[in-house]
Amino acid sequence: MNGEAPRNVILIVLEGAAAQYLDLYGGDFGVTPRLGARANQLVVVEQAYAQSASSTVALRAMLSSRYPYVSPRGPPDGLQHDKQMLPELLRNAGLRTAFFHSSDTGFGGVDDFLAQAGFQTIRDHGDRRCVGQTLKDRYSSLGNLDRCTFADLVQWIEE
Repeated sequence: MNGEAPRNVILIVLEGAAAQYLDLYGGDFGVTPRLGARANQLVVVEQAYAQSASSTVALRAMLSSRYPYVSPRGPPDGLQHDKQMLPELLRNAGLRTAFFHSSDTGFGGVDDFLAQAGFQTIRDHGDRRCVGQTLKDRYSSLGNLDRCTFADLVQWIEE
């Protein structure tokens, strides 16, 4: 980076994507060529570990910088909410905050958590219409192709 304050802070979380397959980390599969091409503009994390096998609990830990509870006597959602979380800190610094997801944020109360965490805008598959890009699996999960979600993100940034 050239010493300027960032215009955008974008945290991209790929669920279930091993680093060895991504161009940014030397993968040979051509999966993320645009991220690889911008490596000099990014903060690249070389070692990161999920704090939970549950993606919703891991997200909560990631946004709060706190370990999730492992005790059944802990808070029912697995995390105390007595500290500011990343979206709120960014918003207080004058940045707009948004969360874009290709699937359903209503699952497990994630949408409520995201609002409580301080995101100003929260969009999931139900907020966008992508012709021919809606997915439905055998478990009745709904979602968009990631390219549709990223197009929505880019439009939000440009606004």
